[in-house]
Amino acid sequence: MHLHARIFISSLLLFSALAVPAVAQPNVDILDIQPRQFGAAQAFPLAAPSSTGDRSFEISLDAQIRNNEPDAVSISGADLVFGAGFTPSTASLFNNLMMQCGGGSVTAVTTSAVIQPGQTCRLLLTDDPRLTPWVPEWVTLNLFFNGEDQKPVTETFQTVVYANDQPRGGFLFPASVDDLAEGEFWSTRSTGIANSHRQSARQMFSYDAGVVRWDDATSAWVDRHPLSDGETNNGDENQDWLVWGKPIYAMADGVVVSCTDGIADNVPGVRGNTSNSFVIDHGDERASYLHLMQNTTNGAICFAGANVQAGDFLGLAGNSGWSTAPHLHIHIDRSGQGFPLLFRDTFIVERDGFTDPQGNADWQYVDGLGMPWEVLAIWPSPLRRRDRLVVAPGSDLEILDLSSDTVVTAMKDAGGNLDVRTFGRIGNGDLVDLEVDGGGGFKQVAMAKPSVTTDFVTAVRTNTDNLKMIAWNSNLDRDSSWTAGPVTDVAITPSPHLPGVVTATRSSAGNLEVIGWDVSPWNDLQKGGKDQGVAVSDVAIATGSNFAGVVTASRSSGGKLVIDSWEVAENEVLVDWRDQWVGGDITDVEIAYLRTLPGRDRLVTAARTAAGNLLVTAWDVYADGSILEVSQAGAGPVSDFSISDGGDFHVLTAVRTASGDFKLIGWEIAVDGTISRHGEAPGGAISEVALGKAMFVNPTNRRQAVTAVRDSNGDLRLTSWEVALEPGP
Repeated sequence: MHLHARIFISSLLLFSALAVPAVAQPNVDILDIQPRQFGAAQAFPLAAPSSTGDRSFEISLDAQIRNNEPDAVSISGADLVFGAGFTPSTASLFNNLMMQCGGGSVTAVTTSAVIQPGQTCRLLLTDDPRLTPWVPEWVTLNLFFNGEDQKPVTETFQTVVYANDQPRGGFLFPASVDDLAEGEFWSTRSTGIANSHRQSARQMFSYDAGVVRWDDATSAWVDRHPLSDGETNNGDENQDWLVWGKPIYAMADGVVVSCTDGIADNVPGVRGNTSNSFVIDHGDERASYLHLMQNTTNGAICFAGANVQAGDFLGLAGNSGWSTAPHLHIHIDRSGQGFPLLFRDTFIVERDGFTDPQGNADWQYVDGLGMPWEVLAIWPSPLRRRDRLVVAPGSDLEILDLSSDTVVTAMKDAGGNLDVRTFGRIGNGDLVDLEVDGGGGFKQVAMAKPSVTTDFVTAVRTNTDNLKMIAWNSNLDRDSSWTAGPVTDVAITPSPHLPGVVTATRSSAGNLEVIGWDVSPWNDLQKGGKDQGVAVSDVAIATGSNFAGVVTASRSSGGKLVIDSWEVAENEVLVDWRDQWVGGDITDVEIAYLRTLPGRDRLVTAARTAAGNLLVTAWDVYADGSILEVSQAGAGPVSDFSISDGGDFHVLTAVRTASGDFKLIGWEIAVDGTISRHGEAPGGAISEVALGKAMFVNPTNRRQAVTAVRDSNGDLRLTSWEVALEPGP
């Protein structure tokens, strides 16, 4: 049984004097159907409009037909026939067929359906049905003609889901979350029923994108700034629009085909002609970026033949060309024929019902898919804030993931005492208070899990500069403790032989000391083996997997980055130094385990260079403890930072920028060690930051990470983040 999506013109055409005499079947050929590639019609894969919605596939097709009759024929309708089980949407702004003949204008078939002898016409099937839950292997196009006993002209085409050659099958969204103000989002919708460019073969899958915010005063989404004092109009000047002046970036690597600049921007409401623009070949697809602001295009690449890298700045969003208000127009084509534009590394949610930009909406991750028909709020990053919880005043923050649904924080409260708290992380990212406990005054605290349970150990530098080890259960009961000698810095990591932990400290003499601690199943602490290194002024530590030991990162007395490997025996009874690597000048350092590769462990350090910039370095530690520096990548200046495992081939860094603001940055680290930035998310003003691991959390089945910051009010603020950093090669 078949489902038909039928499109018919006015019945008045049945009586047209131009209709041909009745024949068994008119001699009309369906020459082609577009977009088509390798002989197959292309279905447009659409993301679900929210995490609770359904993915769908859009069929947007144009047919090329030729009249071989000696007389004119009059087309009366058309339908597309799919296999059983498909549900095309009937909602559309294009309720009728449209046709373009002989290079003329596109007209609605309801007013003119005549195809002259020998004429070739483009027939637009503009109802654009949306299919769920999959795409049929074929689609049949039937054309119906005026006249008695006319049989339809029929052609069947293979149908496949469109895919491109970009990483993970999608382009980057051509904007950055870093350029959005608090509460702002990009917004657009798919082609389908809302695309005013559907009549153009080249632009039939285009997007017009702008920036929106939720306005509490009117309880509505708006695309303009609030009125200033004394203003009576809003929108009659370009600078009234939120999108005006937003930076636009290249969606992929490519080569510039053409670049236009110097065209004056339009007054809102008055349409121009030529647009400031970039046209860039991104492999087999050519992208057009239109309506850029006058004199803002990137002069370094504004010429034909210029090489472009993904993320390169192109220009500012403006209002030049065929435009009546500031926005960005983007589309892709292959040899003049429009093809679906698919995105990756982007979150979307349907704006209808999403009225709290600070809230935890049902965001849907887009990875190699097109934008759905619904009107959307768009967050162009694979890192998206889920929930935020302000707790209490505190400083010297530490955070640890006890499980996928529980995190623990340790900090110094307003009185200078130890404050330890647990928080629940619900599947959608919501954070809730669970337990709180405390202790006496201290100078520094670090935390680690000694086993796969939710127990944990704190390593505390007391006010008297002694090291105090405390074993806790998840109810924040103290199970045991141990006081050791004086230290001036402390870090802690799980032992490679669970249950147990290993500390790295700076002794009172200024030397690096690595100590093993056995933790019994009853959470009793026992001090194990110890080894000593060179003089240091900052210490960090992480656990290997292939290498049966730990790796420390420290700042030497001469200010150099030093990486050491230490073998740890069963029950932590022996700690023995194995290898060392000395790097460049730094002021602070942290280290995180990334993953196990054949014969080695991959670890990553984050350090602040002598110039104040963030430096990320990948290291390989082999089974015998030997160390190899693999690669480095830098970022801008930071005043505080934290690093953790981001899952698969990624790490996360949470930083306090030079301006004092929070930023979460994802880094992809390939097998060969190549490091590249992969997503970011901004935040408000902070003075301190700590970061937990990216853990798989149900029911989203995606990783989430929690950051702990000291905000501008001096409070501990927890934030949960959805981490959509897909596996690397």
